Amino acid sequence: MTLREPREFKFGMTGHRKVLIVLHGLCAAMFTLAGVGGLINGKAYGLIWLLGAVIWLLGVFVLVRYTKMPYLRVSADELAVFPGMIARPRFCRWDAVKRMNEIDAKKVELVPKSGEKVTVYLTAVAQEEREELLALLRQHVGTDVSRE
Repeated sequence: MTLREPREFKFGMTGHRKVLIVLHGLCAAMFTLAGVGGLINGKAYGLIWLLGAVIWLLGVFVLVRYTKMPYLRVSADELAVFPGMIARPRFCRWDAVKRMNEIDAKKVELVPKSGEKVTVYLTAVAQEEREELLALLRQHVGTDVSRE
């Protein structure tokens, strides 16, 4: 399995993300109802409730957007880890990797020759792509794989 173009692994829609999206949606609906009710009764605080609904809807947008962005990009010469929307990506060249530690079914650490570990959380990747990701990591690291 060779990589001619980079392969991206996106964040998976895990259970806690689904719960957070539903929670944000419900809060936005309740704030909208309170705001509309306040405006119907002629109260100015209805606008504040509607502003709160917009903020909760923004949370839904951010959570959905977060699941559509890549978590990992594996190319022929390096691995790029994008931990979040604001955090800077971490890059690890394959020729600089000394070994790979498979901590458990949830986490893998790549140890470069510089000693600074790059942690890959397998639970952040969609369930159906985890085995392919592990196969790509093992292929690039080679025989220096340890299981802790």
